[in-house]
Amino acid sequence: MPDRKTSIADRIRAKFDAGDLPPIRPKEMWGRFGDGDSCDACGNPLLTTDVEYDFNLGGKCTRRFHISCAGKWQAELRRRGLT
Repeated sequence: MPDRKTSIADRIRAKFDAGDLPPIRPKEMWGRFGDGDSCDACGNPLLTTDVEYDFNLGGKCTRRFHISCAGKWQAELRRRGLT
């Protein structure tokens, strides 16, 4: 379980720096309700009451984000000039 004292934006930045989050925006994303898997941005579970955004890049593993984490990830892409 991630450290709750670290902001989600800081976790996303750290994952970018470590190469754990993709540095490009996918061509399409789709939404559904969570199924208990962990969010790739914050590490918290995607509950059945959460909206989950999914995408994959060129056949690589699917990425899963909470709706708010997807927005923060896209904001970090913009901040780094990657969109």
